[in-house]
Amino acid sequence: MLRSTALGVVGTVLLVAASPAVAGFLGLDSAAPVTVVAVAIGVELVLTANQGTMQGLQRFGALGAFKVAQAAVKLALGVALVLAGLRLYGAFAAVALGSAVVLLASTGYLLRSLGRPSAAASRFRYRRAYRYVVPAAIAGFCLTVPANADVVVVKHFFPAVDAGHYAAASVLGKVLLFLPMGISTALFPKVTADHAAARSDRLHALFDRALAYAALVAAAGAAGFWLLAEDLLALAYGPEYVAAAPLVRWYGLAIAAVVLAVVVLNFELARDRTGYVYLFALGSVAELALIWAHHATLIRVAQIVLVANAVLFAVGFAAVKLDLDLDPTRLTTALSTFINDR
Repeated sequence: MLRSTALGVVGTVLLVAASPAVAGFLGLDSAAPVTVVAVAIGVELVLTANQGTMQGLQRFGALGAFKVAQAAVKLALGVALVLAGLRLYGAFAAVALGSAVVLLASTGYLLRSLGRPSAAASRFRYRRAYRYVVPAAIAGFCLTVPANADVVVVKHFFPAVDAGHYAAASVLGKVLLFLPMGISTALFPKVTADHAAARSDRLHALFDRALAYAALVAAAGAAGFWLLAEDLLALAYGPEYVAAAPLVRWYGLAIAAVVLAVVVLNFELARDRTGYVYLFALGSVAELALIWAHHATLIRVAQIVLVANAVLFAVGFAAVKLDLDLDPTRLTTALSTFINDR
């Protein structure tokens, strides 16, 4: 917890220092909104320690309850602060305050459930965990790119109206991520436990079930977006956003590909196959580069997200089914062994 707090403080300081540059990139008149978001991100970094603990202990009921509570508190505070006259700043502040409230509540829950750290806990070899930090952080970056980074690039290149349409499609698209991400959340500790216990017979069965459930939800959501795009936009944002319906159709397909790729990413990370994590990171960077270079239309941007994540899923799925470790060192060793055997 203390280490996560230190990381959150450092992250907040760095983001606050970079807020003028970020505001300039986004075309904002003031850096204040970026600063408020930086504080919210810092609180979220600390909160991930509690969420990760509950996930690792497979206390999914408590984890889900706190996530629902976090969303509810953010919404309630956001409405209250906006009505109080704080407008945009109130909405952003509600994000930080809502996360802070849940951070305190979840910390109390864990202290009551687990008790104070014991002497054995103080002797925990953190170096064993630290080697996992880099691939886990990269995986976090990989999740951020399809969910948020494309919106930032669109905000930079497109007029405000077009950027607003893309942001609306992105928010709707995130709805498709919620349930499948819950599947990945449950998959991770179960795969880790079976991998540590050398129960390889169950690993692929877990993967197949998680992928099937996620694919079912993603396909149903994408079909709903394709068939009901106008109705969803009118219901969520009003008739002035109905013009974004063609974009929403493609964005739904893109998010479906993201969902499948993320299931593979979590599965490989859980069993310490970090080669795919690095490959996914390269794919995410390539996705951003393609959006930067080929952003002729909003639909083209959504199509780039779709193709990039479909390719990442296909490669990862093949690696899982063929039991290939995409770590460069291990690949080289395997290739050398194959050549020598021939």
